[in-house]
Amino acid sequence: MNGADQSKILNAKGEADQGAPKPAQEGPKVAMQLVVTMLEDGSVNVSGHIGNKAMAYGLLETGKDAIRAYIDQQNAPRVAQPQPGLFRRLLGKHSHISAARR
Repeated sequence: MNGADQSKILNAKGEADQGAPKPAQEGPKVAMQLVVTMLEDGSVNVSGHIGNKAMAYGLLETGKDAIRAYIDQQNAPRVAQPQPGLFRRLLGKHSHISAARR
């Protein structure tokens, strides 16, 4: 059995087992999480690792930077780029006239 076949776990009927444990996700693991929630009455709830003051404030600042970058990207002006040769096609047979002017 090669390595590719080992990732599938089959049940007694030979079908993929839905209850099989999922393989561990690769990539970075969560080191710290800070959750800020605003309730309907206007109160704010902060949960997570708030015992380390410097780390918690750093996480808040990083979150603010991410929000600013997202907002700036959404508000960036969208400029239409002309297609190459558009003006030549518009002018048709007279395109040589406008190209010769200086």
